[in-house]
Amino acid sequence: MIVSTNQPYFMPFPGFFYKAHLSDVFVILDTVQFPRGSSWVSRNRFKNDQGVLWLCVPVWRKGLGLQRIHEVKICHEVHWVAKHLASLKTAYARAPYLADHLPFVENTYQARFETLLELNMAFIRYLFRQLGIQTEIKLLSQAPVVSLLNLFQKIQVFLQLFPGWKSCSVNPLQHLVLFITAPVCTGH
Repeated sequence: MIVSTNQPYFMPFPGFFYKAHLSDVFVILDTVQFPRGSSWVSRNRFKNDQGVLWLCVPVWRKGLGLQRIHEVKICHEVHWVAKHLASLKTAYARAPYLADHLPFVENTYQARFETLLELNMAFIRYLFRQLGIQTEIKLLSQAPVVSLLNLFQKIQVFLQLFPGWKSCSVNPLQHLVLFITAPVCTGH
């Protein structure tokens, strides 16, 4: 079984789909940190008659600190949807299959998704269907994963309940690499 992973890019590049096509299970890393700067998760570039067209989905960042990708909300206060649609229509006006895919793109943009993940997954799933990719898509946030070392946290809490036990901070440099948390699937 081949399992591959990727962040949920906004309108991903062809290599994203080739990687998924070669896999049995494609895991979308939606629980990782949303990058602070520019990222392929919220923007992408397209070809147009002047060279490169950048499309960026505005998201809420200010005052939210570090967010995971599945927590990032789209900012609908700016009029980015009309600009994106107009730019795509202009850039691909002469493309042979624009008429086949434009209704989906328009409906998806006008759906006003709450989170960036929902928008990106709508495009990713559509392109999987159009490309005939049968690979199973799983979101990491929905995967039943248990960390091995989390099992030891219960023992640590139990020991801290007894007042006679001495507690101190742990120096991670004194532990072997063997003790790094490894995910364990609960089985499906």
